[in-house]
Amino acid sequence: MYIKKTEKEGFILVETMIIVAVCILILNMYIKGTIWDIEKSSLYTINNDLLYMDESELEFIDVVKEEINKNQELKDKIKNDELIKELEYRYTNDDFSFNITKGKIFLIKSENKNKLYKKLKAINLEEEIIIIPDYYKAYNLMY
Repeated sequence: MYIKKTEKEGFILVETMIIVAVCILILNMYIKGTIWDIEKSSLYTINNDLLYMDESELEFIDVVKEEINKNQELKDKIKNDELIKELEYRYTNDDFSFNITKGKIFLIKSENKNKLYKKLKAINLEEEIIIIPDYYKAYNLMY
């Protein structure tokens, strides 16, 4: 009796090994990419939502706005763009500080050793000055 060999069984085994190797390679690349993304994400931290201002910050801005609108000389300097560049003004509270230096207006919040700077802008109306956040940009500086 003659036994006929089939060569397809060996070929199927080789095909299966190649497919398994490719799957392992793709899985390995995916895992490395995921680990790399996790390591990169540990470099960045988000302390605060930049589009959010506390109620206490908004109340402090209202107090500063009232103080500025009471002082006619300061109000005139803020309305004039050239004079605001020379203006130095500071108003402080327990937690907050309002600062105008070289034409830039900042709300400074002190937390432990951190100081959070939020840039503000003044809108000049005929009868009063309104102070609002400037696109809610925040600058977190360590001291």
